Parts: sequence; C-alpha cells; structure tokens
Amino acid sequence: MTRLVRVIQALAVGGVIGYGLQATIPMCRDLAGDSFEIWAYPAVFGLAAALCFARCAAVRPQRFAWAVLGAGLLATGAGDVYWNLVIGDAVPPPFTPADALWIAFYPACLTGIVLLARARLQKADIGIAVDGLIGALGLCAVGAALVAGAIIAERSLYPEDFAMDAVMLFCDLVLLGGAIAVLTVTGWRPGRTLGLVCGALVMSAVVDGFSIWQGATGAEVKTTGIETLLPAAAVLIGMAAWQPPVKKVPVATTGLRAIALPAAFACTALVLLAVDVATRINAAAITLAIATLAVVVVRMALALSQQMRLLSASREEAHTDALTGLANRRRLMADLDEVAVRSALGAPHALLLFDLDGFKEFNDWHGHPAGDVLLRRLGERLAESTDCGRAYRLGGDEFCVVVEGSEHEAQRARSAAVEALSESHDGFEVTSSCGVVVMPRDAATTASVLQLADERLYAEKARRRTFAPGRAPSTRASEPAGELAERERVPADAWLGSQLEVVPADARQVRERVEPLAADDDRP
Repeated sequence: MTRLVRVIQALAVGGVIGYGLQATIPMCRDLAGDSFEIWAYPAVFGLAAALCFARCAAVRPQRFAWAVLGAGLLATGAGDVYWNLVIGDAVPPPFTPADALWIAFYPACLTGIVLLARARLQKADIGIAVDGLIGALGLCAVGAALVAGAIIAERSLYPEDFAMDAVMLFCDLVLLGGAIAVLTVTGWRPGRTLGLVCGALVMSAVVDGFSIWQGATGAEVKTTGIETLLPAAAVLIGMAAWQPPVKKVPVATTGLRAIALPAAFACTALVLLAVDVATRINAAAITLAIATLAVVVVRMALALSQQMRLLSASREEAHTDALTGLANRRRLMADLDEVAVRSALGAPHALLLFDLDGFKEFNDWHGHPAGDVLLRRLGERLAESTDCGRAYRLGGDEFCVVVEGSEHEAQRARSAAVEALSESHDGFEVTSSCGVVVMPRDAATTASVLQLADERLYAEKARRRTFAPGRAPSTRASEPAGELAERERVPADAWLGSQLEVVPADARQVRERVEPLAADDDRP
C-alpha cells in the first residue's frame, strides 16, 4: 500500500507541474497540445481522490472524513470529464450534470473539514464557535465586495450564465468562510493535516472566485497559470490524507487570542461600511459586514460574561479554604469589618476562635494525608453545627465561628462547635480549646477582637494542659512549703477560678505564668 501511495503521489505532483508548465509557457503549451490541458486537469483530481480513498482503506481513524473529501474531489473530476465528453464547444443548457457534480464538491469538503476539526479538538466552547462565525462572515463580506458586484452586473450582460455563476460564488464564499471558521475554532493551531486541507480549500475558493470575476467582467489575464492552483489544491488534500495522525489539542479561549480575531474582522466590516459611503458596494457585502459586526457584539458580550464568571470564581476561591471548603482568613477579616459596624449599631455578634488539641500527635502518627482527611471531616461538622453564623478555617488546625447574638447565643454556638470539633480515633482523642469575644461588649474593632480572642484561646489551652481530668494542679519545687500546702487544701475548681481572676492580658504572659507549672507536674 505504501509503495502504491507513493506512486500515486508522484503522478499527482507530476501532473500539477506539467499542467502548470503548459499553462504558463507557450512553448510547452505547443508541445503538449490541447488534449493535455483538457484531460490532465480531471486526471489530477482523480489521483487526489485516489489518495483519499487509499487512506480510508489503510487507516481506520477519520475514515469517513477522508471518504467524503475523496468523493468531493472525484465529483469535480467527473464533472470536467462530462463537460469535455458531452458539452465540449457546444452551447450548454442553463444547468448540466457537470454543474451538479461541481457543486457537490462544496458540501463534501465542508463536511470533511468539520470532521477533521472534531478529531483535532479536545473541547471548544461557544465563544470559539462564535469566533469561527465571525471569521466566516468577515471573509465572505470581503469576497462579496470584490466579486459579487461583477456577478450582479453580469445579470444584464450574460443572463444565461448569471444563475450558475451566482451559485458558484455563494458556494466559494461558504467554503472560504468554513475553512476560516475551522482554523479559528482550532485556535489557529490546526496541525499539519487540517492545515493543509484548509489551506487548499481557501486557495481553491479564492482562485475559483477570481475565475468567476474574470468571466463576469470580461477581463482576461493571460499566461498567469492561476488555474494551476486548483489541481494543486486537490493534490494538497490528497497529500494531507497521508500525514501523521492528528493529536487533540486544547483551545485557549482567554487572553489576546480571544479578542484579536473579532477585533480584526470588526475593523474589516467597518472599513467596508466606510467605503460604501464613498463608493456604493453591493448589498450582499454590506449585509455580510453588518452581520459580522452584530456577531462581534455578541462575542464581546460572551467574553464579558466569561470574564465576570472567572472574576467571581477567583474571588470565591480567594475567600475559601481549599482543604475544607470553609471560608478562610481573608474572608474572616472582611466579615469582621462588616460585623464591627453592625455591632456598633446595636446588633451584637460573637467571635469564637478554636485550636485543636491532640491533632499534632494524630498528624505525626498517621501522616499528613490522614490529618487532612480529619481536618476536612471536622470542618464539615463545624459548618453543619453553625446554624446562625459562618464557620472559617484560619490555617493549620485553627478554626473560627462568627455568630449573630450576645453571650447566650455565643455559648450555645460554642457548645455545638466544641462537639463538632471532637473525635476519638485509633487511640487518639482530638478536642479543641476556644476563646470567645462578644462584640461590642468585649471589643469593638477587628484587630482588638482577634487579639482578645487569641489571648483567651491560649489562656484556656494553657489551663487544659495544666489541669488534666482527675489531676490536681502541679507546683514548682522551689515554691514555699506553706504555699504548696495551702494550694493543695483548695479544690481544683476553686483554685482555677482564682487564677482566672488574675489572668494577664497578654497571651505570652499567660504561657510564661502557667507552663512552668505544667512542666513540673509530678503528682499522681
């Protein structure tokens, strides 16, 4: 199969070169004669179709795409053969089977490039699809401005040719727009295969449009060989069939690429409308230019909506703890600023600051993944237990709750939160210490509320370390014996109450006062 494909490719390339030489060099035309030009053209299309069909037989992926492309190329070659054998130099009827075969080329090619684009793309959103429509309308507007005027003028000069020329021009514009749309949808990264096919179709549409314009206006450009580009485009499609398999690529829908193409074609449409003020352009071009601008407006609205969604998602992510899904420290600071104002106006709130006890040992023993699972589970429980406020995770094993209400609501929320942040697992017990601040009774500003809550939290944490259940408070060995005896005669709860009355304002001072007692605790 590979050797046969190479032979067909060589014959196709040789046919294009020979056709180009006889079209551009008079001496070669005289040597080849008219028969070469007449039959080489459909033969090259037939060879290109053979390459597509061979690809279908040899490789399964994208088989249908290459089958319809091959059918389109074969239809074009068959149309030329019919014209040469049946019509020749005779006056043709308004519509012939050759015309039907030539027109069949366009839907086949459009279907083929759409299928190839689907194989290329991982995913495309509506914005990319609208970009493709903008590119198609913009190019069609330019093509209509350049050619449609001549076709409309032809209606009075050559009424027998007008209908078919108008249909062919419409098909060329659609093919041109479809190829540009596919290139746009792929983010202008079509890959070698799709790039060759789209390039060939753009070249075919441009050359065919030029030929229609030339026939409609009576202009004659000799020895240019421009018609050679049509069989060359067919051979490019055949060559594309044997390129390496396509790889799926993501399409970027943000950044400069998202606005560059709509802006470029909007400028093109505006130029056409400005030219129409000075020199009248045909109605088809103006209609397409207006449609381009309308779709550009839709695209800008989609882009704005997309950016607003991204901004909203970014803001939400910036205020959300990634592990637990609770609000984070940044959100807490913003909420406390608002709560401080509301509290000053007579709506008291309470801040409850929690720090887990025993979590470090659990995390060190079971590892960070297990610790993250536990934090996530405790965060979910805390959120469920907070029915009149909002729960936060400040980082590490620190949590926080802001509730609306005074002392009573704060204590009720504290009890529910302490229960939610408690768990026994695998011999480890995780509980929490809490610092409660009522606004504006205890503090009125965000900074003072957080500072006081932190001081009260660590004061309770230090007391919990000093007084374990069933154990009396410890002393340092250097304390006087009378002071020690007096303390041992005082019940633990009463002694704790006396300590609470003299708790220093600064958390560091609390730790300096109480932690030595815990360090020297050697009592049974």
